[in-house]
Formats: sequence, structure tokens, C-alpha cells
Amino acid sequence: MSLFRADVDNLIRINLNTLTYENIDKVVRQGIESTISAVLPLGFTASFSGSYVDVRNGRTDIVIQDIPRTLYTLQITHHYKWLSHSLSGTYTDHNSSFAETVDKIFVFNYHFNLKLPYGKPHFQVSLFGSVYNATDAGYIYRNVWPKPRRWAEGGIRITF
Repeated sequence: MSLFRADVDNLIRINLNTLTYENIDKVVRQGIESTISAVLPLGFTASFSGSYVDVRNGRTDIVIQDIPRTLYTLQITHHYKWLSHSLSGTYTDHNSSFAETVDKIFVFNYHFNLKLPYGKPHFQVSLFGSVYNATDAGYIYRNVWPKPRRWAEGGIRITF
């Protein structure tokens, strides 16, 4: 577990409504981060981490919006000989000032890697694939910058 605090002078940030830069004279950023992980039987590992960040104007003590406030990450991984796959979920509270924001949900991604027995000892061939936003969560920070719905990618990797 980690506790942190930073006193920041002259924080420059972009105002997403006007697309101009703003200067905040004094900012206090403080919070806590922690991770717990376990190695489980049959090749499984699991971890959960979380962060809470409180960012305030140092002069007015008002919370500064549009800076992520709460973040969680959950990951479960399985390794067996030549196959590995994982499911990871991320939860972000953007502390948004925008009414259209839908962000307090877990967005899950699935990844796999399959090592093939070709090319050894000179190179390694593997197949990989990922499914992003696997549950097709309707995650939105700003409508003008939409997050993709579910999508997948895959391919062949050759490592020398």
C-alpha cells in the first residue's frame, strides 16, 4: 500500500469545452494505491489493485474535475505450457464535469497467446488474439471522443 501527496505549482490543463489551456496556481494531489495478488493452483494468478486520487485547488480547496479520481484493475491469468490467456477489467471514475459521461463500470479485455512448436531454437512462432471491451460496455467519457464498442484483433508473432 502506498500513500502519496504532491503539492503542485502552476498545473496546466486543457479545458475540453473551449480547447484552451488553463493554469491553476496551486494544486494538492493526494491519495492511496494498493494491490493484492495471489498465485493460485493449476497455473492461475489473480490480482486486484485500486487507487483513489484527491486533486484539489490549493487556494479554494475545491475538487478539480476531469482528473480520474477512483481506479480499479482486476486481472486473472492462466498459464499452461505453451498457452496463456488473461481477463482484465478496468474501472475508472473520471470525476467528469460532462453530463454524457458513463464511466463507472468495468471494461473487460481478454487476451491469449499460443506458442507453436515451430522454429526452435532460432525463433519462436506464436498466435495471439485479443477481444477488447469484451462485454460491450457502453463506456463514454465524451461523446465527441467515443470509446470503441467490442472489437477484436489477432495475428501471428515471430520472435527472433
